[in-house]
Amino acid sequence: MSKAEPASAGLVNFSDEDLAVQVRKQDEKAFETLLIRHEDRVYHLALLIVGRTEEARDIAQEVFLAFWEDPGAYRPTARFTTWLYRVTSNRSISHLRTRAIRRIFSFSDNDPTETAPDPEEQADDRVEREERDSSLESEISRLPARQRAALYLRYEEDLPVAEVAASLGISFKSAESLLFRAKTTLREKLKIA
Repeated sequence: MSKAEPASAGLVNFSDEDLAVQVRKQDEKAFETLLIRHEDRVYHLALLIVGRTEEARDIAQEVFLAFWEDPGAYRPTARFTTWLYRVTSNRSISHLRTRAIRRIFSFSDNDPTETAPDPEEQADDRVEREERDSSLESEISRLPARQRAALYLRYEEDLPVAEVAASLGISFKSAESLLFRAKTTLREKLKIA
């Protein structure tokens, strides 16, 4: 192994499920491998739901930290990614509820925990905002959180509807309904035949 390779390079060929079993034994290299494989996906799903980069980064860190602290929470009866997406979407939606509650009790439209953004973050946000400025992205961002999550998992992660349902902790029919409603809304807003 060269010095440029991560310590987890020897575990690259292991399945996610095998790595999760190793994490139960407090194997840091297995955990690092899972982190490297999935941190971007977890972050992007959280960002899609909460809409704020720093909050999405925090949620992604919380998801992986919770897994490290309690790897037994994952049961190998489902694919690891299905479980990971479910945990991420649940934490993200819970975060939105907490944010809404803070607004209600602060009697303001602003989140009382927000601080003035630093200039570097503003530049990052500006670039992301410009990338998401297409009308489709704009309309997707207006969809309810679960619809956005369902769309992301189905079309960005290319999961079958059954895995979307499992990831969101809902029935197959509910997942189909979420996707149908989301696509119908987008067609109406974008005037797509």
